[in-house]
Amino acid sequence: MNPSQIAEKIVSLAAERASEQFTEGSIPATAAHGLISPARLGSFLSNPLVVRHPQVRVALGGKAVPEREFTTPRRVGTQNVQDGIDAEQVAKWLTRGATITVDSLEYLSTPVREICDTLTDSLRLPATATAYVTGPGRQGLSPHTDEEDVFVVQTSGTKSWIIDLAQRQEVATASGFPFNDQMQQIAPRLLQPGDMFYMPAGTPRVATAQHNLSTHITFSVERPRVRDILNQSLIALAASSPSLNRLQPWNADGELSAADILRTFESSPIDRLRSAHDDITCELPFGSWDSLAARSLNVSLRTELKVSRIEDGYVLEFPDFTMKVGPATGYLSERLAVYNSVLIDSADDELREILFHLIGRGAVRVSAAVPA
Repeated sequence: MNPSQIAEKIVSLAAERASEQFTEGSIPATAAHGLISPARLGSFLSNPLVVRHPQVRVALGGKAVPEREFTTPRRVGTQNVQDGIDAEQVAKWLTRGATITVDSLEYLSTPVREICDTLTDSLRLPATATAYVTGPGRQGLSPHTDEEDVFVVQTSGTKSWIIDLAQRQEVATASGFPFNDQMQQIAPRLLQPGDMFYMPAGTPRVATAQHNLSTHITFSVERPRVRDILNQSLIALAASSPSLNRLQPWNADGELSAADILRTFESSPIDRLRSAHDDITCELPFGSWDSLAARSLNVSLRTELKVSRIEDGYVLEFPDFTMKVGPATGYLSERLAVYNSVLIDSADDELREILFHLIGRGAVRVSAAVPA
């Protein structure tokens, strides 16, 4: 399925925008995965000419992680930039339970850009794309609402969504929303790769990754704002009426317009920028970004480990922390303590979540197993 066909599927969900109804649909899982993969994400984060803060954001426990925790100075030509993305630190935050957000994905991915263009043309409103990456068993952002209409496409892993259509705001705002009794009673919707839905602006929701790395893309469509409509009308009126030419522009603070931003990107083709620093490397806490979603993994021990059996499971004792696990994970840990490296099939739910925790604590390192 090519980007145009994917875009048509997404646009078909927009048929209910007039009635502002929640709508579900799907595309093939392989097509969804092709829009953004962990490996592709890793290549973006490793190139300071492709992404910088605030395009990349990190949130843990519903709170923004300070940019100083995942940015670093980078050399670009003869100049230094202070907000380059430190891919190693981003990776560590992810394994500690944070959600990674990449805004304006349409500038990084040609297929995503085509989908945004199709949405913009079909709906006559600007559409943008954002990628979200969340580790297994972790909540993404805190319960919230947005002021845009949102189309969600699950690209890898699974995510459970609680969507409260009954408490949708009359006037949509981008804000936090209390996880109240009514919202807690709503049955979760589980999204698999390729599943998608349309959600009107102002709808409260919260999402939690299941037992694997989860990535999804939101295509946001901005609703017309009274301020923007007045701005455009006044500019047109001033252009046709000499006596009004002295009016100050609405964006007197000197912000670039959307057209200015697009011209900037057109003058610096993203493919050229993406390849400019392919040689930048960093020490990730895992073998590769793709290994986070791999089924079979090589797990290597990076510190001391003592494993003890108890009545209902096992206790794992590392130099800095202790944790209790079930029988399957405990048996694997016994082998890991003896051999320092084991090959596993990570389909076990508990095991996948514990592996992410151990990666984040620096206790193990994982890499995708190479088929024999």
